[in-house]
Amino acid sequence: MTQADEPAKVGEYSYFSKLDHRDGTAVKSQWTISVSDERASFALGVDSGWIIDQRAWGLYLKDGAADYLGKSAMSPGPSVDLCIAFFQISEICHGYPSDPKRSVREIPPDTVRSDWISKGYLRSSVVRKLARGIPCKL
Repeated sequence: MTQADEPAKVGEYSYFSKLDHRDGTAVKSQWTISVSDERASFALGVDSGWIIDQRAWGLYLKDGAADYLGKSAMSPGPSVDLCIAFFQISEICHGYPSDPKRSVREIPPDTVRSDWISKGYLRSSVVRKLARGIPCKL
């Protein structure tokens, strides 16, 4: 696994930031936040219980609300801003900015989306669009 940092412990998990989501690889979504903010997004998802099976979701919070954390893959384009992180839970966890229009399995379940609305992280109109795989503006 090519990584951008040393492994970090987040709760009971080891987390790595993969370079192919930071180096401009055209077919991969790209983080626009720092590696430490990427880890904080993972920690928020873990601490908030946004984990189902071997998947987890996270947000990048700025002033108590979700902000953009990455860009969708350039190929196929066009690239759009993304606000949800998707994480693979395994012996070594990793994640990337989630593009729900490319993969419906990355759409957060109702329980996670409801928590985001109740905590004021995202507006309900944004969450409804994300649930349907529609990119949206924050």
